[in-house]
Amino acid sequence: MRSEVRSKRAWALFLGLGLLFALQACGFGDKAPEGTGEKPAPDVEALTVKLEAPTDVVETGAATPFRVRVEDEQGQPVDVEKVYFFTNMEGMHHPTEGTMRHVGPGTYELRLPLAMAGEWYAEVTVTAGGKTKTFTGYTVRAEGKMVHAFMKGYNADEQGELPEGWKPGAADGPGDRDHASGSGVMGHGSDESGASQGGAGTEAGSGHGEGGGKP
Repeated sequence: MRSEVRSKRAWALFLGLGLLFALQACGFGDKAPEGTGEKPAPDVEALTVKLEAPTDVVETGAATPFRVRVEDEQGQPVDVEKVYFFTNMEGMHHPTEGTMRHVGPGTYELRLPLAMAGEWYAEVTVTAGGKTKTFTGYTVRAEGKMVHAFMKGYNADEQGELPEGWKPGAADGPGDRDHASGSGVMGHGSDESGASQGGAGTEAGSGHGEGGGKP
């Protein structure tokens, strides 16, 4: 009798282990348990990115703090792995770019200079959940004198982010530290404005807008 009971218990244990292995093989064992507080990675395709400049028209050469807010479908801020900002003028070669700093929930910022007056287009590349998407459709307008130190562009990742409040001629500026390269060559008139890339959700020339992804 006792041997029969032991045999049944052993058989039940064997079936239980077999069921557990089967569930793990189907992927059920990989799911995070409920109530752990872990959030799934955001779907980059469902995100919205809003770009703001501090003023409608920014001063050429100054350390302009560009700010981005990343939101989900409900309009709530979302923190992501990386936000990269890029701006240039159509038909020109003044690439100004860098990785943005996380400064608040779903909010990222980077101080960059614009080399010359006119309309600049901007792109924001977001990495979330191991996937990357570039949002376009933003424009920024600059006014002021041409700043030759930035005519070949500026990369904050390589040259360092501009100090807060910095303007051309500052003693501790990147021009004095040889951060910028050369004087550059202007191929068009300084008041020529390029057309912005993308189109959805852009307030042309205002420095504000809401991007849609590239197709």
